[in-house]
Amino acid sequence: MKISSSTLIIGLSLYSLTSHYLGAHEFGPGIAAEYPGDQGLAQDRRVVVYENFEQARQIADFKKKPWTSISNKADALSLSEMVPSHSKGKQSLLITAKRGKNSGGHLYVNLGKNGHDKLHARYYVRFAKDAGYMHHFTYLRAVGDPKPWPMGAAGIRPKGDQRFSTGFEPNANNKTLSPPGFWNFYTYWHQMRSYQNNDGSGDKCYGNIFAELKPTQIPRGEWMCIEFMIKANSKPDTYDGELAFWMDGELKAHWKEGGYKGAWLRDNFRPGRTPNKAFEGFNFRSTDALKLNAFCLENYVSEGVFKRTEKDQKANPALGMNTQELKVWFDDVVVATEYIGPIANKNK
Repeated sequence: MKISSSTLIIGLSLYSLTSHYLGAHEFGPGIAAEYPGDQGLAQDRRVVVYENFEQARQIADFKKKPWTSISNKADALSLSEMVPSHSKGKQSLLITAKRGKNSGGHLYVNLGKNGHDKLHARYYVRFAKDAGYMHHFTYLRAVGDPKPWPMGAAGIRPKGDQRFSTGFEPNANNKTLSPPGFWNFYTYWHQMRSYQNNDGSGDKCYGNIFAELKPTQIPRGEWMCIEFMIKANSKPDTYDGELAFWMDGELKAHWKEGGYKGAWLRDNFRPGRTPNKAFEGFNFRSTDALKLNAFCLENYVSEGVFKRTEKDQKANPALGMNTQELKVWFDDVVVATEYIGPIANKNK
């Protein structure tokens, strides 16, 4: 995402601050605020997935609830003693993508056909100090015929009664930020745009990208609390579907009907672009029978991405990227039907 006008940057930044204030009022302090240290949070009726990685003694332990699928080729998954400062636990999950051996790994949960109209996913994450570029990361998905394992459908515009999803992942395509880049949504739904023509028409589609108005650099070598939300449209003919994400409890982006102003160009909505009309919102599904029912915790780095990391590292050694592996730590994972928020301090 490129912003060429200083005036536009100021205007969009002011809008982002206003959005943060409204979002904080709208979403409240979060479920976690009711459970200092996250103690008791797992039993809250609004929580559908809770994982702090404390019960596992080996990776094979994840082959049971809540997880329904595990990808661990070449020992991509391991337990680590590195934990966030706010965490009360003693271990986290480390996923390592190893070039030539695997493309990373995942933990996946199928929540069943009776899913939800809105889900939030919160987790603490840390990228290695030498992290390079990534391919895909975490996501929430609605699938009409859910399986216990992930089902690939890249490059295909789904039907409105079959599937919609959003991945939440690092993006470095604008080349203005250091790796791993900035956070964005990578979204599939039945009204998504194609990259083939300026008006978005075409039969080939890859995830449409939605990010902050002014992208923030993702830090390496430190823990951060990430939360993202996807809300389905309430009726088949409405556009009140939403996307939002928070970093360390601060609302960074909230894509919804009547929100940001701009225009579509191919498969991207460009804030500030003429004719500067309000974003129409999301009609994610054509039937309210299609529910959010899957979550994936993933570190996926393809060979093509490793090649890009190698190319850019040679051209600019100051980037400090590891061209052979990428390590990501996860901890204190919660999926819930309402805003969760960071771990609350017990002393407050």
